[in-house]
This record gives sequence, structure tokens and C-alpha cells, in this order.
Amino acid sequence: MTAKYERLVRYLDQLRTDGVEEVELSFGELERILDAQLPAAARNFRPWWSNSSQAPKPWQIAGFRSRAVHLGKQTVMFHRLPAGASSEVRDLSAPPERAPRLLVVASGTGRMAVHHPRELRKDDFLDLDRLHAREDELRDFLRPASELYCCDQFRFTRSGIQTLRAAFGRDRVDMRIMSPGYGIIGEQDMIAPHSVSLTDFDRTELHLWADHLGVPEAVRAAIAGYDLVVFLVGQCCLEAMRPPLVPAEGQRLVLLATEHYRRHYAVPGVTVLPTGRLAQASCEVGSIALKGYLFARFAQVAAREGAELLQSLIADDSGEVFWQAVQRAVAAG
Repeated sequence: MTAKYERLVRYLDQLRTDGVEEVELSFGELERILDAQLPAAARNFRPWWSNSSQAPKPWQIAGFRSRAVHLGKQTVMFHRLPAGASSEVRDLSAPPERAPRLLVVASGTGRMAVHHPRELRKDDFLDLDRLHAREDELRDFLRPASELYCCDQFRFTRSGIQTLRAAFGRDRVDMRIMSPGYGIIGEQDMIAPHSVSLTDFDRTELHLWADHLGVPEAVRAAIAGYDLVVFLVGQCCLEAMRPPLVPAEGQRLVLLATEHYRRHYAVPGVTVLPTGRLAQASCEVGSIALKGYLFARFAQVAAREGAELLQSLIADDSGEVFWQAVQRAVAAG
């Protein structure tokens, strides 16, 4: 923990000593306490403020939990933990069945639920005013991102997410989508049908396009605050994210990717699962849908065996936890 966050710990610790149960602070007030600016992710992504069961956040160390984060008003509420609970946060323990916070980064490609002869093209995404005008033309065809994309890969991914949410709670599992036109977006973001493919770019063009969409910064901001992040995207998407992605302390990033990306993402806390090996687990689906299928299979086992399986995956450098869970799922039929 850096010195600036120690200032926040001391501030909240004093409030706890004074018997304060709850305090709402604006982001500006927090910056005055820290004597430093908050990172951009704190102002734009609610997951940054999440409480962690692995590496406690500064407010958890002081015996508080964050709640009621309001990005519009730029405020956050800190609620004091009951007597005795703060010690559980300090020693990083968590209730046995409390699942870690999981983010799935999925790929928004392939078949779409609706089509239009004048769907968005690459040029429409080059200028924000033009994009908004074109979206207005297609307003009857706008859909939440999680409903617009409907290829088999995405269908399997959504099924796995629904399985985990049913087992561990809606607040424990989130999804972000890597759209080749819109960049990193949320499930409920309203988007229009489009026909942009990252496979049409060479490596230099891909980097320029990703920079235009703000992908490298957005994906790093999106993963902040999660204990476990699973990437179910293709090689072009991974390249657009500008490897390597460096996880926070106690965070695990899991990538289902080709062996080529083991070298690019070979940093502590990142597990690369070669899809070539995982393909041996099933002949039920083709290579395009394989990542989503494997994730859905893993989710079935995690829902059945409990949060400890997810905790084991976070602690696993080899990928064997995921691989063996998929094998158990396939064997069970």
C-alpha cells in the first residue's frame, strides 16, 4: 500500500475510534485526504471501489466497507464493519462460501440478433458526432450489448455467467465485452448493429484502431477491483489490449489463448491456458466457440463445488484447476 493510501487508512481509523458508523465522501474530499489525485478508474468504474476478499482495500484495513458508490455525484459511502469483522479483513480471511469477485471479458464478434442494410461501418466510429447521428438513424435496432451479440461463443459465455450468478449472486459476477467497433463496453450498453472486424487489420493498424477506441486503458480500468478475471477473447482482441496486462496484488488473470500468448503475458498472476490442450476436453463444438464452451463447463463445476474452486483458481499458477474442472464436467456429461 502506497503512502497516499495510508493517509486514508489513518483518516478512517480515527473515525472508527470516534464511533462513526458511516461516512459519505466526495471524490474531491478523498483527494484532499490523500493529497493526491484518484486514478481515472476510480472516477469512471464502480468495480474500483469494490471490497476484496483477497487483498484488502485501504478502507477495509481501517475496518470499513465501501457501499453506495455514485459515479454521477462522484461520491462513495464507507460503512463501519461490526466489532470483530474488521479483524477478518485484516487477515484476509473470508466466509467459506463467499465467492471472489469475478469479471469475464468476452468477445463481441460474429452473428448479431438484428441486422440492417446500413449497419455501422468502420468510418462511422471515427467521429463521435457521426456515430451518434448514425445510431439515431438505427435507434429501432439498438440493443443491449449482451443481447445483440448471439454467436455460439457468446451464447456459451452468457450461459456460464448465468450459472455462476445463480450460485454465488448477481453482485459477484460481471461481464465486459470487447467490441471491435465500440471498444470495451458493459452488458447493458445500448449499441447498434455493426460490421467491423479486428481480423481486417494488420498489427500496426490494429494498434492504431485500439488506441482510437481507448482499449488498452479501458481494459486495465475495467479489471480493477476484481479478484479473478477470465478473458474469453481472440488473438486480435488480446493484441488490441497491448500485452502484458499486469494484475494487482492478489489478483488472478486467466487467459484462454494460443501458446503464442504465453510469452506475451508471462507475468506473475497471469495464467495462460493453451486452447490447443483444452480442445482435447471436447469434440462437441468447433474452435470458434471453444472458449465459451469451456468456460460454461467450468462454471457448472464451480457452481456445484462452491466458491473454494474459484479461490483455488486464483491461487493456481499452472492452470490445472481450470483444466481438471473442465475434465470433470465433460466426464459427468
